[in-house]
Amino acid sequence: MIVSRHHDIDMGGPRWLTVVSPDDPAGVTFTQAPTTMGPITTAVLDDTVGNLIQLIHRDG
Repeated sequence: MIVSRHHDIDMGGPRWLTVVSPDDPAGVTFTQAPTTMGPITTAVLDDTVGNLIQLIHRDG
């Protein structure tokens, strides 16, 4: 598999590294746009390899 470096962030020792396919540099597709539901906001994304990932943020 061929990947391209997307982010390379120095965390003061360890590094935060993300990679993407050169054919699809966006990396993910949102299947549910950010949606506010009372005190939380949720979003669901497809990571392009078959995983659906739900993000939840507590507002305030």
